[in-house]
Amino acid sequence: MQFVGRIQQNPSMTTARPSRSQQDSAQSPTLLSGQTQTIEARPGLEVRATSGVLWLTQEGEAGDTLLRPGQQWQASRAGRVVIQAIANNSNWTTTNHTSPTPAKNIFATLASLWA
Repeated sequence: MQFVGRIQQNPSMTTARPSRSQQDSAQSPTLLSGQTQTIEARPGLEVRATSGVLWLTQEGEAGDTLLRPGQQWQASRAGRVVIQAIANNSNWTTTNHTSPTPAKNIFATLASLWA
């Protein structure tokens, strides 16, 4: 379900950066209703709600997303994502589904030529 609007950002929010590896997964902290956390998304980052209700907004995007347990959202581009708990005890996981960088692809191709 998509919603249009903005989430007020709190200057005291913490920023978590997802790992750069291809299939890393991380569990979020538990947020109470109204609490927010900001993450830096890369293309392919998936946020999956595991409990509660979450409201996501990505910097520069017109629409926001509401997630219930079992639902997920995937970043189509890099940018800051604000996650706000709409219900108490809201949790989520992040999984990075990014492909290797072009430089890694080039080096892998070159290495296979010398093998």
